Amino acid sequence: MQQKTNKADQAYDALQSMITFQELPPGSMLSEAALMDLTGLGRTPVREALQRLARERMVEIHPNRGVFVAGTSVEAQLKLLELRRTVEELAVRLAAHRASTEQEGAMLRLADRLGDLPGPDLKGFDRMLKRSTN
Repeated sequence: MQQKTNKADQAYDALQSMITFQELPPGSMLSEAALMDLTGLGRTPVREALQRLARERMVEIHPNRGVFVAGTSVEAQLKLLELRRTVEELAVRLAAHRASTEQEGAMLRLADRLGDLPGPDLKGFDRMLKRSTN
């Protein structure tokens, strides 16, 4: 498995995980410098990651003020879940139907690794999925 070398991807993964697991709480305002300290990465990778997170509406960038971690409502999450259920089911069906033999093997290996996770380890699940997509 290939390790990510792109520092912007590393910054994105770190910040996205911190937001997802509320290590950066919704509604908090942070500086680029604080995010650089948290990730251990430089200004350019952090800025590129923030632009990507802003496109995904996970953060709002306020020039000269900082980065606002977007909150979410239960209603918005339920609407998104409703849409994702339908779309993801279709995506899985198409992937399974169109997969090559090598891709089928990769899917089975991923399913085995999912079965090996010890209980509800959400951070372990997140890391495992990110490693499998590299």
